[in-house]
Amino acid sequence: MDTTDARREGRLQDYFVTAGRVSPASEPAPPWRANLQFGDINTDWSEIDTSKVSEREKKNLFRVDEEIGKHRWWMSLLPGGIYTTTKMFGGKYLLRSAWNMFVAYSKTAFSLYRKYGATALRKFMGTKLFVPVGEGAGAAAYFLAGPLIRRFPALAPLPRWVEIEITTICNKKCTHCEHTHWGITQEQRHLTLEEYRHIIDQFDLTWVHTTGEGSSFLNPDFFGIMEENRKRNIPHYFVDHFDDLTEKDMDEILKRDVAGIYISIDGASPETYNPVRIGCDFDRVVRNIRKFIEKKKAMGLDLPELNFRMVVTNDNVHEMPRFVDLVKSFGGAEAIGRGARLDFVGVLNFDENEQNFVNTVPYDIYRETIEKARTCDFNVIMSHIEPTQNPPSSQCICWLEPYILMGGDVIPCCTVLMSNNREYLHSSAFGNVFTQSFREIWESRRYREFRSIINDDTKPVPGFCVNCRGYDNSRRALKNGIRWDL
Repeated sequence: MDTTDARREGRLQDYFVTAGRVSPASEPAPPWRANLQFGDINTDWSEIDTSKVSEREKKNLFRVDEEIGKHRWWMSLLPGGIYTTTKMFGGKYLLRSAWNMFVAYSKTAFSLYRKYGATALRKFMGTKLFVPVGEGAGAAAYFLAGPLIRRFPALAPLPRWVEIEITTICNKKCTHCEHTHWGITQEQRHLTLEEYRHIIDQFDLTWVHTTGEGSSFLNPDFFGIMEENRKRNIPHYFVDHFDDLTEKDMDEILKRDVAGIYISIDGASPETYNPVRIGCDFDRVVRNIRKFIEKKKAMGLDLPELNFRMVVTNDNVHEMPRFVDLVKSFGGAEAIGRGARLDFVGVLNFDENEQNFVNTVPYDIYRETIEKARTCDFNVIMSHIEPTQNPPSSQCICWLEPYILMGGDVIPCCTVLMSNNREYLHSSAFGNVFTQSFREIWESRRYREFRSIINDDTKPVPGFCVNCRGYDNSRRALKNGIRWDL
């Protein structure tokens, strides 16, 4: 038994979970697994609960499926992350998006080559070709290789891309964020620059997303982390709300050619945004974005790409079309970045967030949003907004992109995150990069077994994936049970 397996066996005993045992869906949830739900839809543990879906909502779902979100057989071959967008917009939009990205990234790659050399070019193109699902990922290779890897997961390469948590400290109280609802048992600290170096030394990275349950700019080593990525020519992406950004912060970002920033704006007006993003101010955020774009333009820079993300909730779903207009008002692809995009994503999945959950997006909202999106010169993506549009787990490639929690614990991806169940994630991690090498963790028996069943709809659902917000595991769990040891 290797180190990872021995460490795991101890935890299994702590939680009275037997390795290899399949638990039926009718069995009560383990007491240590809080907030148990199937996918993004609130469910009873033993059966799918449709009691909260009204007849009007059911009719709306039917209309969306018939007139907008039609499934075609070839969509089952797509990477899961682009599945819902393709359903909603159609195959022609997918081809247009792919062409836009090819043209945009070719220009940016040439610019990086002139400025930093062949290594920067190679790693940037690696981001757009081989990074599966994360911020800035192109995932181009998986349109062909994806079905093969999902069928034969042993073919999966050792990742050269990773998401790293660099802080769990935040000065905001966003209503839909699990950090707002954390208890006293959650860790609250920053990752140091030395810890960061220790992690990335274990990879030959072509992409990194520094993330966390908090605000990155509160970490005093954040600019040092940016600089380390620049020295190694690693394309660096991060997410921020842009509320606290100073002009000095802007200058520090721009001089390092960060690859991309995802700006979270959960509303298109102060009236909607401010009550959701408590501690942030809509007008200040918009001013900061416009100021950043002005500085970037004055310096003649291609990077960073500015991408925009709206978490769709009951409080802001009506502003989806206006959000497209808001992003367009920043100047289009020439201003925000040639490869920039706008993402609509679903609210995160935990009990305290139930009131924010959108069971169905009204047909008229979908239609107006899509019509506006077709006029944009940047790509618009829709992911896990509502559970009925999620693909099955057989299309998942998120497991190719590991996520490293604060403290070094490795979990399969970011999609299993944000269920307000951090104790479970830490206790069930595949290993820790401060006590083992990542290669040892990746090649451990338990991690290999997890990868062997994740895409097989005839096998039980891995415990990590029960709360997945991006893929539908409900029917599979009811039919095949759950492997809580995975």
